[in-house]
Amino acid sequence: MFADKPSPPRNLRVTETSKEFMVVAWEVPESDGGSPITKYKVEKRDATRTVYVQAEDVDGKTLKAKMTKLTEGNKYFFRVAAENEIGLSDWTETTEPVEAKMPFGTNLLEHSQLPNIQVHPVAC
Repeated sequence: MFADKPSPPRNLRVTETSKEFMVVAWEVPESDGGSPITKYKVEKRDATRTVYVQAEDVDGKTLKAKMTKLTEGNKYFFRVAAENEIGLSDWTETTEPVEAKMPFGTNLLEHSQLPNIQVHPVAC
């Protein structure tokens, strides 16, 4: 049987956002090229830049990755490629940038923003 590089991963999407990280997930490629997927390479790119940087490598059974070292308020693109013993697939990229921020409706205080609360016992 003839082996080839895999086809690109499918349905790349951001599944979780925060001001410090995002989780991206994808589905297996349509074809593994006749050789098992050994790993996925994930890269990120600040929307104001043109070059992607390596963010994470995960094993061939893992279909998500946590992207860290993000700057709050910046927008990012992500891409993923599948790899087998023959080579690397073409990249699958997000079509729109996603902002590193707390999810909508979340109102979490930083530890430094918490008031200094003291608890005093009350006699009953």
